[in-house]
Amino acid sequence: MLDKFRRLLNLRQGQLRRYLDQREGLRWTQVDGQEWIDWSPSVDLAEMDALLAVLWDQGYELTFYDEYYPSPSDPGAYFRYTTQKTNGPQHWSMTLGNHGWSGGIYWKKRADGRDAPLASR
Repeated sequence: MLDKFRRLLNLRQGQLRRYLDQREGLRWTQVDGQEWIDWSPSVDLAEMDALLAVLWDQGYELTFYDEYYPSPSDPGAYFRYTTQKTNGPQHWSMTLGNHGWSGGIYWKKRADGRDAPLASR
């Protein structure tokens, strides 16, 4: 079972890497054992929507830190988007928080770039 999971994970990563290799301004990187997608300022909202659709279709989870989010405690907030535990098809489940507080769980429809994770980042 674990070998099957590893093969699926490697297949997903391979598909995503091929997708990124075909796009200018998007790049798969590894830093300290963690995998990231870097993008240049030239990547527009349509390209970001397309990337998010691929990530959603393949069941990826997105996490990032927003240093400008107004927080009641430490500066910023940590965001997590996942395709698990959503309130319907074509949605992301989003949580946010920082040390000592949580903003709850929100559901964002994936088809609308204005509600997509990272669209304003």
